[in-house]
Amino acid sequence: MSFSYCSLAVDFASYVSIDTFQCLSQEGLDRVIIRGWRSYGSIDPNFLTNYFNAAYHFNISTGAVQAYFFPCVGKSATSQANEFWQTAKLCHGVVPVWIDLETNPSPGCSWQDYSTEYSCQFVTELAQALSGLSPRLQYQGVYSNPNEWINLFGSTDACTQASENGAKCWTATWDYISNVTYGFQPFGGFTTPSMKQYEGNKYLCNLGVDLDSY
Repeated sequence: MSFSYCSLAVDFASYVSIDTFQCLSQEGLDRVIIRGWRSYGSIDPNFLTNYFNAAYHFNISTGAVQAYFFPCVGKSATSQANEFWQTAKLCHGVVPVWIDLETNPSPGCSWQDYSTEYSCQFVTELAQALSGLSPRLQYQGVYSNPNEWINLFGSTDACTQASENGAKCWTATWDYISNVTYGFQPFGGFTTPSMKQYEGNKYLCNLGVDLDSY
């Protein structure tokens, strides 16, 4: 397969071997985003192994191996950040991390059980906690889209704190077009994305992935 006009990445939520990371790098990918924190509020048991496996073929000193953090709103934001860092600090390079903001099906973790105001405060606290733990833990921004933003915060115009504080936007727009800004609809104060998930539920190198561009 071949790509043009942008840099390509994948994100995934499963164990990945060194050989598979080699295959991904040979497919022309420049970045991988691995799940670091699971939706029910705990570290992904594959996170550290995946990070080290990825490091054989992706540059961990330049942020080519990133993580996404799927928080549980029913647990303390700061405690979850601190617990994640207890594992992430074992990584030898930097750990750029994105907060995954979408409907959470895990028991006790549904955004719908909390007010939109509380949900926004939770995300702000989590971002601050992740930002303040270590220079090696590099908070990037949020993963979401307009529909998810409405579900979590009530309106695309709500909860603009992240964008106002300089966070980046990783948008989910499954239009099968890798152009990062194509089809973007503003939400949460974000007017342009830094990364785009443009196709989901694909198989690449025999691995289930979502396709991203940046």
